[in-house]
Amino acid sequence: MFGMSIYLCSKRPDGLKRLVHSLGCPNCPLAIVAGIDKGTRNNYDDVQHVEIIELPETNPFKSVAGENYLVKKVEPFSHIWVLNDDAYISGEWEKQAFSVPQKFLGQCSDIYFPILTRSHYEKLGQIYPSQFKNWGADDWLVRAYANRTRRVDIRIIHEQDIATRSRMTEISGDYFPLLKNVPLLWPDPEK
Repeated sequence: MFGMSIYLCSKRPDGLKRLVHSLGCPNCPLAIVAGIDKGTRNNYDDVQHVEIIELPETNPFKSVAGENYLVKKVEPFSHIWVLNDDAYISGEWEKQAFSVPQKFLGQCSDIYFPILTRSHYEKLGQIYPSQFKNWGADDWLVRAYANRTRRVDIRIIHEQDIATRSRMTEISGDYFPLLKNVPLLWPDPEK
């Protein structure tokens, strides 16, 4: 089904509300699914238009594992967008977001916030390989879609220093072996 599914792990109800507000009222089906830590549901009582799911693990550094968990709980629409509760959209997003063709990766900013299509979910059964818990997964996506990446002109305001997320793989090195020889998901690009 045509539409946008947004998956994120949230620790900040105020940030989640701001993100939802920034998306406006799109002309397409929109499903926002947020994973939260167990025992924090009452903090999200006034968050509207979001399906709230308690994650099986409570750990702030397991957002990638959480996003994989969420996509298995709530099946995606035609497009999948991975966002954060410390980011929000400024301006129009629909036309650009849906310009990402099947079997391509949409890269929204220097810190990725990837837009994927349902074909990705159908091929992998999840968003990221399960070896990733947090850092390194965005780098994996960019490498796996090397010849099928499209820059998407959507303005995203992010509270964190851009370098913090993009350099974390270099700092930790935990996932370097997984990033060394990433096979392409879709080897033959569509022209």
